[in-house]
Amino acid sequence: MTALALTVLRDLLLHLDHALHVVVFIDPEVDPKHVEALARAYGAWDDRRVRVVAARSATAYSQDNARAAVDRHGFPALLVSRGFRPELGRDEDAIPADEIGRALGVRVVRSRSYWEGGNILHDSEHCVVGADTIADNRLRLGLTDPEARRLLEADLGTTIHVIGDASRARFDFEHDTIAPSGQASFHIDLDVSILGRVGRRAGPVALVADAEQGARLVEHVLRDRATLGRHLIPAARVRELLTKEFEAAAEERRAVLADYRATLRQIGYRIVGVPDVRVRRANGLFGDSRLDFTYCNVLPGLNAGRPSVHYLPWGIPALDRAAEAQYRAAGVQPVRVSSDPIVADALMRLSAGLHCFCGPLP
Repeated sequence: MTALALTVLRDLLLHLDHALHVVVFIDPEVDPKHVEALARAYGAWDDRRVRVVAARSATAYSQDNARAAVDRHGFPALLVSRGFRPELGRDEDAIPADEIGRALGVRVVRSRSYWEGGNILHDSEHCVVGADTIADNRLRLGLTDPEARRLLEADLGTTIHVIGDASRARFDFEHDTIAPSGQASFHIDLDVSILGRVGRRAGPVALVADAEQGARLVEHVLRDRATLGRHLIPAARVRELLTKEFEAAAEERRAVLADYRATLRQIGYRIVGVPDVRVRRANGLFGDSRLDFTYCNVLPGLNAGRPSVHYLPWGIPALDRAAEAQYRAAGVQPVRVSSDPIVADALMRLSAGLHCFCGPLP
């Protein structure tokens, strides 16, 4: 994790606008001077742009822990969830509101509802929440779906739009969590990015994972030696098996992604599909190999004054070019945050992406 975090920090400093600053959370037991020295040696430090803050945390994914926000008076604030995955016993490691408020110098507000930041997306137009978040609050707090929705709206301070099917979720008493999911992925930021109004185009724009585009590019994935080398299956059989796995995953996700697109269109978004190639989430032939290639977990923002999406390329040229063409079709310029595809692969093996680690104020 240390090498990966420093690599991501180094690449962000290289490719984000120089006016942007980065706050890095570290474990309280770690010496911040040691972290700074290590980051300097790694080329991942800038005295003017990087600040290290010690904070207890239930997860390495900053977006899941808390949401950066602006209060009704226009001041920066941090919204913290009621609890982070209590079924895993992580509540005791949740961000301490008083400590982090003093460290950051901002107001910290603890939510009355349960959520993870990867299941909440917002732009200048709308706030979109994954259906599993509604179901989680319904099941944990004994609410109806409308009550859970109103509670989230009160916490987030805005109207929310739900994508996915909350009615599919059931409570798994053995693991104290909801199952199966009413979403295409466990967090919607792996399948959707909402960009607001881009340039002079009418209406807001959303990127949505498109398995059909991915299917047309699978042959390029199968020619990539690095991809085929992530398993123990003999080379003579892997192409056939992996092709079937990609097809099965696309079929498993097709209906839910179609529902995502329909909901986003209903609230006014122009949909731009981006290539998406996945293996199945559970009980798949390739297990935890994470042979997933997705282009929705991006950082929207400005770069050199132009609307952009910052993304991690996979190093498969045809796949990366197709995604960049779709970003441009959405009206934003693609910015490659790293030139090393190992970064994208490492994050996906951790079920994460750029949006999981980083996030701007709304």
